[in-house]
Amino acid sequence: MLTPFARLWLPIVITAFHSACSGDVVPQPPKASATRVIPIPVRHPTNDESAAALLGRLQPTMGAPPAECGRHFLMRTSRGFSAARAGELDLSLNCGIAAAKAFRPFWTFKQEHGIDSWVAHGLIGSSDGTIQRFWYDSAPCGGPGCEARLTVTPCKRPSVRTTPDGTAEFVCGPNALSVI
Repeated sequence: MLTPFARLWLPIVITAFHSACSGDVVPQPPKASATRVIPIPVRHPTNDESAAALLGRLQPTMGAPPAECGRHFLMRTSRGFSAARAGELDLSLNCGIAAAKAFRPFWTFKQEHGIDSWVAHGLIGSSDGTIQRFWYDSAPCGGPGCEARLTVTPCKRPSVRTTPDGTAEFVCGPNALSVI
């Protein structure tokens, strides 16, 4: 005669024994694994979109729609990137000076090589004939979570300076050092 305890556990033991011997394995739930992060591709703005965003920030300073005196984007080459040279920036500078003498707003810029953002510096002129130098960084904190930074300073004597690496930049004064 079986005890009440044996009557309760005997069917469980026989089922477990039968399962173990018959090869029927009860499927186990999958083990929890570490959460896998799948990166979502981010579409970065084009140079034209970035330039439009920059112009939108500069527009209040210039007043009327500005004359285009040159957009100098970085160019991809087989050896990396190529930036504007002094001759190109001189043409843009001459355009800007002529616009300022005619009391016409203008703008020109040179894109710089940013690590994780769109960076540019250049010159703007307003309808009162003043010229200012600007520096722009679309993401100074290194990611999409921060506000773009725009710095605009007066530039009484704009000029172009050749940098040691052979590229050029807009500066204020004939021998001025770049603020960037």
